[in-house]
Amino acid sequence: MKFYKLINGFLYDKLFGPFWFRPFYSALMKEVKKYFIEKQIQNPIILDVACGTGNVLFLLKNITIENNLYGTDYSKNMTKATIQKLPNAHIETVSSEIMPFQNISFDCVVNTISFHHFPHQLETIKQMKSVLKNNGLLVIIDVVPFSYLPYFFTKLFHSFDGAFHVCSKKEMTDMIENVFHKKPTVVQLSHFPLPVFMYSVHS
Repeated sequence: MKFYKLINGFLYDKLFGPFWFRPFYSALMKEVKKYFIEKQIQNPIILDVACGTGNVLFLLKNITIENNLYGTDYSKNMTKATIQKLPNAHIETVSSEIMPFQNISFDCVVNTISFHHFPHQLETIKQMKSVLKNNGLLVIIDVVPFSYLPYFFTKLFHSFDGAFHVCSKKEMTDMIENVFHKKPTVVQLSHFPLPVFMYSVHS
């Protein structure tokens, strides 16, 4: 996580945004929009855990007002970049399992390509559920272990990446089911160069 914490928001966007994250942002937006249309929710209140430089929140501004957008991130450089993009959103620099908006009930909580960095993964999901409204939506998008690479090289790569633990699809599904008492919907978004899955569940 040292690299992530030190890198500035502009460089992070240039390195990862256009080539890696964009397809996953699109999948997330499609899932969230579908939910709000089905539930007929206008101007939803949304939390992005590990919001990075605010790219997802910026897209979510298309379906709600900026004042209804909330975000947290471990890196002060990232939250600073988010605040510059979205000055009317509510952004805090805290670790993933801390939800500093306890008086807010969210229609939706999202997390994109960062769950493998979280040191307290089960607790984070518990906290996500605790701030969701009844029948609120949780969407997590994350990588899974490299099934096509030997174990040693997989561990080496993720160690360089700063990963805490990369959950398998089963581990993530079981963890969400343990907290929400229902199985999440699971969709594979990418096969190569990294396998990526989207997990969505209602509270």
